[in-house]
Amino acid sequence: MLKQDPLNDIEYIFYLIESGIPFTFVRFSDGEMEIIHNNYLEISEKVTKYRNIQISNSYPSHDYKYFDPSRDFLFRDELLLSAKYISDFYFKGIATHHNVDAGDTLISDQEILIGFNNRSLRNLTFSDLFLNSNFLIFRKKIKKVLKNISTGYVVANFQSKLNGPLTNFELLPVPNQAFQVFSNLLEEHLKILMKAPSKSLILSSASSYSNILGYHLHRIRPDLFFLDIGTSLNDFLGLPLNTRVYHCLLDRSIKGRISAFIYKRSPGYQLKW
Repeated sequence: MLKQDPLNDIEYIFYLIESGIPFTFVRFSDGEMEIIHNNYLEISEKVTKYRNIQISNSYPSHDYKYFDPSRDFLFRDELLLSAKYISDFYFKGIATHHNVDAGDTLISDQEILIGFNNRSLRNLTFSDLFLNSNFLIFRKKIKKVLKNISTGYVVANFQSKLNGPLTNFELLPVPNQAFQVFSNLLEEHLKILMKAPSKSLILSSASSYSNILGYHLHRIRPDLFFLDIGTSLNDFLGLPLNTRVYHCLLDRSIKGRISAFIYKRSPGYQLKW
């Protein structure tokens, strides 16, 4: 079972995959928690606005998103349903001590999500389970799994060009600014996935929309595998592989090796509950 240990939990996830036991894994990271806190969120060209601050960024256009509490309240309602949903083999990755807690709230993001889970740690793990110190481990394990899968589904930005081990997967495209069209998008994707063969693998890289899709899919098709992969497989999606700090672990250039050396010694590298 999940034990809130990064190595144990990733081993357990792949044990379930290899044993043919379906499950759903959704991630509640910084962006999801900003929406749950009902804070304005903007990631646009060279600018990130959150927690009433503004910082510069270098994210590509497929990473842009806007959450306006006065407009996108239905999206937040659905995200809250996903965060509060408790079911066997419905795993929630939550913010932990290597992450930055949200704003100046009195209760940490970790405590909020544990509260949503009736104070139980059952079926809770790290939001970064496939990232940071587990990034290379996940990549090695998922590539081994994908070699034995002829067909599956990828939920990702419409600009994605599936390649490598995902060549035979079907892309379920997500537009830019999916928050504003999520209801129609959800209906369209569920209509397709309702017909998916039992034990099909769905990989999702669609920001907070992944949480909503994973929640609904688990309720109506618990016989499917659903993994929120974040940006861990960007290269197989035909998307940039230099937009997150952990991507440097794959860069074998001298600059990349130096960046990886520094990153491995940073406070956020090692997953800590």
